[in-house]
Amino acid sequence: MMTLRNVSANGFSDISFESGTGRSVKIIVDSDDEKNLLLRLVTGLQKPDAGEVLLFGKEIYSISEDEYIKLFEKAAVVPGNGGLISNLRVWENITLPIEYHQGINPQDLEDRIIRIVRRLLGINTDIERIEKLMQQLPGHLSPHEKRVVGVVKAFIAEPEVIIYDSIFEGLNPEMQDELTTMTTQFHKEKAGRVSLYLTSDEYSLRKAPADIILRQAGTELKEMR
Repeated sequence: MMTLRNVSANGFSDISFESGTGRSVKIIVDSDDEKNLLLRLVTGLQKPDAGEVLLFGKEIYSISEDEYIKLFEKAAVVPGNGGLISNLRVWENITLPIEYHQGINPQDLEDRIIRIVRRLLGINTDIERIEKLMQQLPGHLSPHEKRVVGVVKAFIAEPEVIIYDSIFEGLNPEMQDELTTMTTQFHKEKAGRVSLYLTSDEYSLRKAPADIILRQAGTELKEMR
């Protein structure tokens, strides 16, 4: 579903990889700058100096803006900061995009969010905790809570490709376990779904399962075996 062919840009030279379908991929780079560059390359925000970036078989820098928007409706990114709008409550951050694109009414959305959380974290999940979280502004949330919200926001759209940008870094083991449970379960729920983990902190991804592990070696990405 995601392919890089002989891509060169700034600190990277002639990098190639193919996610295939249904796979979980870890990409470990040397610095945040290189991680951010790679994220921009695969999301269409920075055209490489050479090479091709394909998503669902389409070269993302060779299509129209309308085609790009339609293509990325099937993909999602979870930023390390959650990617939340500061002046909107958590509930609004999660629901506004899906209401706009899919026209789902608020009550159905609430039920859907609770089902997602229970499905991914277990039937005994503290729903009161989640409901309280939904009423907060992002500035009142911990880094862990922002990432949980960012994950739920991405999951509700049921993407076929999901990119996790450093979401485990700086968290204690219990918090990492919660996020790992959510991302792993979500990956399993749809045949063919691709999960891509990006980080410059290899240790933070130690519990996340992966079919493919790529590590930076100089200006290249090498598959670890």
